[in-house]
Amino acid sequence: MLGNVTTETSRKKDVEEVQKRHRLIPLGRKIYEFYNAPIVKFWFHTMAYVGYLMLFNYIVLVKMDLWPSTQEWIVIAYIFTNGIEKMREILMSEPGKLLQKVKVWLQEYWNITDLMAILIFSVGMVLRLQEPPLMSYGRVIYCVNIIYWYIRLLDIFGVNKYLGPYVMMIGKMMIDMMYFVIIMLVVLMSFGVARQAILNPNEDPSWMLARNIFFMPYWMIYGEVFADQIDHMHSRKLKQRLNEKPWLSSNYLRTYGTWRSSGPSNFPQCSQTPTPCGQNITTDDGGGGVAASL
Repeated sequence: MLGNVTTETSRKKDVEEVQKRHRLIPLGRKIYEFYNAPIVKFWFHTMAYVGYLMLFNYIVLVKMDLWPSTQEWIVIAYIFTNGIEKMREILMSEPGKLLQKVKVWLQEYWNITDLMAILIFSVGMVLRLQEPPLMSYGRVIYCVNIIYWYIRLLDIFGVNKYLGPYVMMIGKMMIDMMYFVIIMLVVLMSFGVARQAILNPNEDPSWMLARNIFFMPYWMIYGEVFADQIDHMHSRKLKQRLNEKPWLSSNYLRTYGTWRSSGPSNFPQCSQTPTPCGQNITTDDGGGGVAASL
């Protein structure tokens, strides 16, 4: 009993001492410690990043003026300060020489992708500030660049105890999937080359041949057979045949016109009951009998 009382007394004293120390901490120190906490930094960074993405969405979805809007200047400032932060990370790394600092910094995957995204955005910004049509090229670079910044959210999701394992599994799965992609590429290329060579035997040398080898066969994997183009080719060949043989065209039009004027009910109809072989079938077509021997 005496030991329990002593333990409780010492615990109360410790709590009182902590409370006294907490009261003695200045208000400015409390605010500094709060905002300097890692969890607070993380959530502020996440909220700022989401706001940045919303502004980036706005500038690529609406009409782009000749001079950047306020939202676009905020996005430019965010990426510019992000580039400064990357430079600080390089300079604050452990190695002594600058070249070694850069090598150590480039060993992380996200650092490489960040560097590429910032450089591509810088090129797009320079083109965007020019007169048309260069401005439209810069806007296209903006639209492509935002894809990376969305993928960058996966790095933020990685710290979550629920989403983090899935992000890691997807990353490892993508590495393993490359072997299947290589095997699929062999089959796709063999079929694409044979298909292109058979359907277009008189092609001139051009880089479009490389596109045609992969484009349609790739979508055929997902069930797209390009039926509209097949029908278009059939119609073109039929038109060519009709032009080469005018009598065929006139007979075709005469038959179609007769069918439209008289209706399909006046054409020979099949009998509902089976007819034994060798018997004649006589059908009245309005102008006489048509006999056929089976």
